[in-house]
Amino acid sequence: MHVELLSARYESAYQDFLRQFESPQFYSSLGYLRLLRQYTGAELKVYLALEKASIVGVLPTMEMVGGAGKVLNSLPYFGSLGGVIATSLESERLLTSHYNELVEGGEYVAATWVENPLQKAMPTIQISHDHKDYRIGQITDLGSIESSEDVFSLIHSSTRRNIRKAVSSSVRTVVDSGDIDTLFEMHCASMAAINGKAKESAFFDSIASNMTPDEDYEIIYATLNGKKIAGILLFFHTNYVEYFTPASLGEYRDIQPTAAILHDAILAAAQNGKTMWNWGGTWQTQEGVYKFKKKWGAKDFHYNYYTKINNSKIYSMSRAELEAQYPHFFVLPYSELKGT
Repeated sequence: MHVELLSARYESAYQDFLRQFESPQFYSSLGYLRLLRQYTGAELKVYLALEKASIVGVLPTMEMVGGAGKVLNSLPYFGSLGGVIATSLESERLLTSHYNELVEGGEYVAATWVENPLQKAMPTIQISHDHKDYRIGQITDLGSIESSEDVFSLIHSSTRRNIRKAVSSSVRTVVDSGDIDTLFEMHCASMAAINGKAKESAFFDSIASNMTPDEDYEIIYATLNGKKIAGILLFFHTNYVEYFTPASLGEYRDIQPTAAILHDAILAAAQNGKTMWNWGGTWQTQEGVYKFKKKWGAKDFHYNYYTKINNSKIYSMSRAELEAQYPHFFVLPYSELKGT
């Protein structure tokens, strides 16, 4: 067994390898990795554990060069999951050891490994790190859903009221995966309203050039009298749905258009054979976001960010400097900066 970088000869086998796992592997899929490469401009390096030319483990990584040096992530950008995906303890150890050698070798000023909440490293395998940051993954099991009544039995009473309010207000939903521009405009307006950081237009532009609409991703809109008033971007991989970008027009939020979208999207996903809905990671401080996901039947799966620092100058940088020099990458927990 040995380690090689992913090349064109293994791309088909790589995708087949990911499909055999029940845990969510969307973030390691080639479509998403290529999207990130195009959008961030970072270098993509996917390490393979090979046994007799067969893939038995994978470790996707990306690296970016900034003012302080080179930073490695597995993986960067808005809560993407990373780490090793393997069929055996032996192949997992091989790739984890390879990662540890990389991040301890001095090439990188900082490196972060993001766990997959449903496929964490074995307790006997140690990931080299100086800092550990905590996240809560939230996932809803769709396996028992066959009808709208099943959705209603899964969710909180207040969420059921929100759906009924949207329906009584004549809100309807429509799939229009070709209309990314409207979602982007809504997203920017939504984030501005809460002083949040919006995803850039280049990210949305990268979706269509790396993925197939209605197969790899879907955009669902809520409409009122034919006008689009809310939307959600979903990604698909095997039996999983990834809830990625919700957005709505502020003047219509009182009639709960997002609740209508989520009801219809969850029901359609279940009826199309999807078994898990991944809401993504939540910080401990995001109490409102956590409760929102919980009301949609989400269960908690805890996971960590493991960060190794090889240049102490990183600690003296400001948050603004880190974000400017390493956009979309996780360098270290901001609480570890000396200026905080």
